[in-house]
Amino acid sequence: RYRTGCNCIFEMEKQLRELAFEVITKLSLDSQNGEAANELEVKSLRKRYFKHELRRLTQVLFACSARDLNDSAVDDGSVLGEDEASRLQCSLTDVEHAAIHVTNSSKGHVFRVYLATSWLLKLVDGAQADGLFEDKEVFKTAQRQLTSFKEAWMRARQVAYSGMPESIIHLLWVLANAINFVLPWEYVTICRWMTWLPSLIMSVSFFGIVHISACMENPFGFDAEDIPIAKVAEHLDEEVCLTMQYAMLDEFGGENLYRNLMGSSMVFLDEAGLPGSEGLAFLASAMPGSPAASRDPLLSAEV
Repeated sequence: RYRTGCNCIFEMEKQLRELAFEVITKLSLDSQNGEAANELEVKSLRKRYFKHELRRLTQVLFACSARDLNDSAVDDGSVLGEDEASRLQCSLTDVEHAAIHVTNSSKGHVFRVYLATSWLLKLVDGAQADGLFEDKEVFKTAQRQLTSFKEAWMRARQVAYSGMPESIIHLLWVLANAINFVLPWEYVTICRWMTWLPSLIMSVSFFGIVHISACMENPFGFDAEDIPIAKVAEHLDEEVCLTMQYAMLDEFGGENLYRNLMGSSMVFLDEAGLPGSEGLAFLASAMPGSPAASRDPLLSAEV
């Protein structure tokens, strides 16, 4: 159950991260193709607003689904503490806040997740209608990613809201007590006066195993050994921010960024027709050790 919970949380984070990457990298570039300056400025503002809303709604969707999983560990009649509730952070408008609170339920918040999913899809659909994407299939891609996200979330709910029957748990406790009562009579013929030591070890071991299994039955709680969903939400937000920061880099720009961080030599293109090759060929000839640099003494001196 713990392994299944970890796999489901990883899949949920992965689908939202891939959604952000697929959507943000499909945004059109700011190029003047017969458009006026004010139209370009309005389009640029729309894209900036879209990125902000995409990040915010992605965080809202993951927070709603994570809170639904966390509520499975709350006992009936108890109230979630302020420290546990404040671990998941998200930003909501007044209307969204009211809609979220209307869907309050003691057995999970399924409708909240579907509501946040519809908000995210509506945002992508509106951006595609405004012509902010170069690809016309962005909305369908977002639908597929969110469908996979909801499938992983439903598998996680099956782990969170289904537990071992009470009869089996009671049987385990009975067996542990029976073993701890019988084994000392077997050890007394061998250990004599030291029978208390193996008896103590066996008692602590059996009762400890049963207690640990009961604590790890639901991996979406707030114990130290449970899955840190709040940290996963923070990691997802960082990944979305990084995608927004470096989405405008093409494959050559990303490769040069990585090489610059690693202290390696950068890649320069001099073949005609390749993307990004315009204006970079002269840099390749200026690199130390290149044939052009060795032939031109002035260029060699400048290098």
